Amino acid sequence: MQQTDGKTSAHLPFTQEYNMTGLIEPRKFLHSLARSFEQAPRRGMPPMVDEVFLTLEIFARTAQRPREILDMMKKSVEYWRKYVPDDGGSLEHLLDIDEPVEEIRHPGWMLP
Repeated sequence: MQQTDGKTSAHLPFTQEYNMTGLIEPRKFLHSLARSFEQAPRRGMPPMVDEVFLTLEIFARTAQRPREILDMMKKSVEYWRKYVPDDGGSLEHLLDIDEPVEEIRHPGWMLP
């Protein structure tokens, strides 16, 4: 997943700066994903999958320092953890969450 302004595929992070002008909103994204699974399979297309893995696809600029890159990645993970608080959960469970989860439950693998 990447934040975008709709003009380019710049692989932007999910930071406050880019989220203000970005098009990707977690709730809408998750609902769109759920709707795609409600559609009948299309002839000539691969079968539906049983699992979906959400992956951040963020590119750093060549002039960015490692600490800046880690910071934008950490902020992106923290942002998405409000909407996907646990790994391995069902999409139905994520859609039942009325408000974003404020607690970050899996930050242990992130660097300080």
